[in-house]
Amino acid sequence: MNKNISIVEVGPRDGLQNVSHTLTFGQHVKLIKALASSGLHEIEGGSFVRPDKLPSMAHTKDIATYFKGSDLSLWYLVPNQKGLKLALEQGVQKIAFFTAASKTFNEKNIGMNLNESLQIIRSCFDDLKQQGYSFLPHWTDLTNDEKKVKIRLYISTVIACPYQGPLDPSVTLDILEKLKDLPIAQYSLGDTLGVGTPKTWKSLLSLLPQTYLNLNRIAMHCHDTYGCALASIAEGLNYGITTFDSSIGGLGGCPYAPGATGNLATEDLVYFLNKEGFETGVDLEKLLTVFGTETTGTLCNVSKVYQAFS
Repeated sequence: MNKNISIVEVGPRDGLQNVSHTLTFGQHVKLIKALASSGLHEIEGGSFVRPDKLPSMAHTKDIATYFKGSDLSLWYLVPNQKGLKLALEQGVQKIAFFTAASKTFNEKNIGMNLNESLQIIRSCFDDLKQQGYSFLPHWTDLTNDEKKVKIRLYISTVIACPYQGPLDPSVTLDILEKLKDLPIAQYSLGDTLGVGTPKTWKSLLSLLPQTYLNLNRIAMHCHDTYGCALASIAEGLNYGITTFDSSIGGLGGCPYAPGATGNLATEDLVYFLNKEGFETGVDLEKLLTVFGTETTGTLCNVSKVYQAFS
């Protein structure tokens, strides 16, 4: 079993997009810097969406400008070709697209059906190719060559949908099959409602070896609504998954998933992995100092590990 684990910190984007308190630009920058100083290297910076739709992401362009040319290369969510254009203008090299396994969730979340959603993703790839961009696999480090990009795809509601209920794993596999010709570095499979358990994740993960994908191209994105996220992570580890998404302080949720609470807290994930003998490169002591007035304002930290050490 591979003992080296990669954590993708989604707090500065996914974590902030569904909280009532909007951080200032300065707080947003300090949050990202503090996360990086703890040893996290894969961090979401923001989302190139309409500010009137997600005011918490209004600083995204400024965030990208601020970190452009720095040693820290951030991930940015891009919803469509317009968002892609804005991201590329800022020199963004780590680009994340998204869709959902659930037909109804796609319609509620982005106003289009699954096939339309996948076509948007294809159109974005076409734009990148026409502009001369090349695509790197997830294990390759980016250079200062702005014509090289790395692509991540979020597939949400892989376990269940708030409108359709439980989803058959074959739905997710069908999406993976439809996109197999695209140079996507990594797929992040999301349990948007946080209803996943080791059993339900096993029903999906056990089918992945049947696909064209090496498991190092798969990440698990667990929400901890019912307290089963770490148990699900353990199941993922048994199947050879080595990348997991988490959010500082458990920040997050989804504005289009009623009842879904926060993401798995990064503090809890790092503590768990450390105790299980895995290497993350993250300094837990430094991580526990990230949450505070200068970085997260008045937001509440729901991490059990944070509370235990406080």
